[in-house]
Amino acid sequence: MAKEERKQMVLRLLDESDLALTPYVIFRNLKMRGATFERRTVGNYISELLDEGRIKQLNGEGTTLYAISQKGRE
Repeated sequence: MAKEERKQMVLRLLDESDLALTPYVIFRNLKMRGATFERRTVGNYISELLDEGRIKQLNGEGTTLYAISQKGRE
């Protein structure tokens, strides 16, 4: 599976759930969906998607959450 396809898996999860999630929760849900990449890789994809404006960072109570942006939905 190509890198862009794996990044799309992250976006799809955030889009379908319509929730703001921690990186660990994103990772665990992707694993349950059959993803074979590791937690660190998910962190890298989150950073890239954030830089691209396809996800947004929300600061919760002592934790950082990520949600899909409008650009990510497109």
